[in-house]
Amino acid sequence: MKYEPKSFEHLLGTKGFSDQLLKNHFLLYQGYVTNTNKLAEELNQLVMDGKTGTAEYADLKRRFGWEFNGMKLHEFYFGNMTKQGVPHDMNNAFVKKVVNDFGGFALWE
Repeated sequence: MKYEPKSFEHLLGTKGFSDQLLKNHFLLYQGYVTNTNKLAEELNQLVMDGKTGTAEYADLKRRFGWEFNGMKLHEFYFGNMTKQGVPHDMNNAFVKKVVNDFGGFALWE
């Protein structure tokens, strides 16, 4: 399976984040996607060659987890951002938990 980088360019101009900061993180995210794909190919080749019991396979498997997690965490983070900021919907389970634990969303913020 080949992973395709998602575009998060729509987040440029988000209040509180410089465009340069966002672009740097988009580039970092794209690196994670590229590395995930490269490692997946290398791991697949080792499987096809019957080399799953090798140190090389074990090392690549660990590295794959790092790259894959970096890719997914960036997707989750950017995927939950909006240019307008966090909606303060008081029926949101997260907001309810914050209000319960901290006494109010503004206090937590």
